Amino acid sequence: MEKVKIETTQNVLIEHNIANIGDRILATVLDLLFIIVYILIIIFIYGIFSEIFNESNIAIVIIILLQLPIFFYNLGNNLIFHGQTPGKMIMKIKVVKLDGRSPSLGSYLIRWLLRLVDIWIFYGVVAFTTIIVNGKGQRLGDIAAGTAVIKTTKKTFFKHSIYKNLSPNYELVFEEVKKLSEQDINTMNKVIRAYTQNRNNTVTKLLFEVTKEIKIKTGIESNMPPKILLETLIRDYNFINS
Repeated sequence: MEKVKIETTQNVLIEHNIANIGDRILATVLDLLFIIVYILIIIFIYGIFSEIFNESNIAIVIIILLQLPIFFYNLGNNLIFHGQTPGKMIMKIKVVKLDGRSPSLGSYLIRWLLRLVDIWIFYGVVAFTTIIVNGKGQRLGDIAAGTAVIKTTKKTFFKHSIYKNLSPNYELVFEEVKKLSEQDINTMNKVIRAYTQNRNNTVTKLLFEVTKEIKIKTGIESNMPPKILLETLIRDYNFINS
């Protein structure tokens, strides 16, 4: 399986499995099915409102408003669900930035606008060809936005996690761990592993920097040593996602 390396804001390289083209096509088909179901619901609602308002302007306005979610389906879902549509969720894939940051509105907007060329005008031929040739699983929209579509299967995370098993009596220590993403946890794992293998000044400084960033993101106030704090958060993450 092809992989892509993403450098986090803490300058740690993390490898992710690239979503294969089959997963992306199936995700698109699933999203189209959801849209078709929604359209059928609109038709049903239109029948009700045309009866009530006798095809008045009010009914027309309502129908127009009900059609907006179709137009903004991809853009809206990516924004709300952080790089995923319902189809992508089912296929366990998502959009991420190659520079390690979270995709912005601008990134999603670029991808959404270029869908017109990538998928609709040329029936997906441009997207298919670009993904195959690019080597990073990127269509034109991804290249322009600096994004890629990766697999989100959590099995990879737990397989390589320092803490694979928790005690049956384990209790959550930091409720704030819910504010952390899988990418945050993977970064913490990488840093702890590096610190365990080589405690030089560079790695030690990185450990403190990552801990500082995690505290800021979660709002945690703790006097735990950095390594212990990160290990505790990793266990907590395992606990709430088990």
